[in-house]
Amino acid sequence: MSKSLNASQLQSRAQKLQAQWVGLHSARPRILYHYTDAAGLLGLLKTNRLWATNRRFMNDPTETEYAANLIRAALNDSRTAEYVATKERDKKRRQSVLDAINGGIDYLLTAYVDQDEHYLACFCEEGDLLSQWRGYGSIGGGYAVGFSAKQLGLVQHQTPEKPEPVLRRVIYDPKRQRHVTRLWLNFIIDWQRFCEQDKPAALKGSIDYYDFGWNYLNWFVSQSLRCFKHPAYKEEQEWRVIQVGTGYGGTRAVDPNFRAARRGIVEYVELELPLHQGKLPVKLICYGPTLDPKVTDRSLSLLCRGKGYGNVKIKKSIVPFAG
Repeated sequence: MSKSLNASQLQSRAQKLQAQWVGLHSARPRILYHYTDAAGLLGLLKTNRLWATNRRFMNDPTETEYAANLIRAALNDSRTAEYVATKERDKKRRQSVLDAINGGIDYLLTAYVDQDEHYLACFCEEGDLLSQWRGYGSIGGGYAVGFSAKQLGLVQHQTPEKPEPVLRRVIYDPKRQRHVTRLWLNFIIDWQRFCEQDKPAALKGSIDYYDFGWNYLNWFVSQSLRCFKHPAYKEEQEWRVIQVGTGYGGTRAVDPNFRAARRGIVEYVELELPLHQGKLPVKLICYGPTLDPKVTDRSLSLLCRGKGYGNVKIKKSIVPFAG
């Protein structure tokens, strides 16, 4: 063993990595935009509820696999074995660490890709994107609902048994994705090296002793699978309100509902967001290119006033109509 490892130092290191990750998502824009159609807008304003869709029913259901493959590629990169070799002189123990890391991470990734249930409500930093309007047809009907970002979910869960919604920025830059992943891989390597050492007698019988390092990595894996996305989508500048479906210990955190959509029956949940006088934190609504903007503007104004959102600003897209 090249250097003795200390549990408290490793825990501090994991907490620092965790804080750095949360920091990537802390600088929120003032307004975030949720694109929807007429039915979705009516549902928002009538029920004062925002829906989050099961990740398996999103436009790109393979994005979890993208993140998982990125983590696997980092794990199989030569730098992983090189890092272990620089830290661990004993060949047998070195192989034991690598086997444990490979097996543990493969287990986590497989479980998340195949079994994890979480729900997403998606937002963009820009409220007038042509690529988004195209999803709602060429005769109007698309709306970008601008929410106060500071009220869209917590920075971190407060209740492990029933996790609250959190807001996360989507990370598109592969270089940043790989860098963050490498920091966490190096941490779990050193944690596993520590576990290969003789366990202090004072900690014998402690179930959490060997688990807490992996619990931290489990947290990162769950976060990255929900936040890493292919760079081809970077124009969206997406943020997500994420609702975990299962709480600590396997308890169900939410009660799912179902709705009809173009692709069939879709599972969703109603998010528990802070309301102001019973209303969602909607600040403005931008409507997409349409044949008759005057009628659209008037109907939106009447709708907002009728549903208690009279202070919401109505805005017309600057994208020219192309029918």
